[in-house]
Amino acid sequence: MNIVTHQPTMTPMFPLQKSNSLQAKPYSALPRELVIIDPGVEDYQILAAAVRPESEVVVLHPHEDGIAQITQLVAGTGQYRRTTTLHLISHGEPGTLYLGNRILNRETLPHYAPQLQQWRIKQLHIYGCQVAAGTEGQEFLQQLHRYT
Repeated sequence: MNIVTHQPTMTPMFPLQKSNSLQAKPYSALPRELVIIDPGVEDYQILAAAVRPESEVVVLHPHEDGIAQITQLVAGTGQYRRTTTLHLISHGEPGTLYLGNRILNRETLPHYAPQLQQWRIKQLHIYGCQVAAGTEGQEFLQQLHRYT
């Protein structure tokens, strides 16, 4: 699995979700590329509207565990279980991502390992300021790579 970090210049799980229910789409029609946006990102609605049409967008619920929300979407029989590329747009700092009401960093990664391993994605793109910066950021990405 490849992890790509991006330094940005810049569906709550409910309002921007564009897909119908799982029953409405055959397996082959399920999206392969999913963009997850943390609503703490300024002007996240503008970012969501600019996503390529072939990608699905989900905005995390700000008062819930973001890792649990993503796992629910992409693991098992989730609506986005066929996802191969996951884009995470959130606030960050060296070695840290903010997803929903949770912090993902080197200290919390082992706790989330069972959920992260269920993601079964081929590419993870991270858009968060400073996430990959310095030794802390690089070690975080290496550890995240092992778990996903």
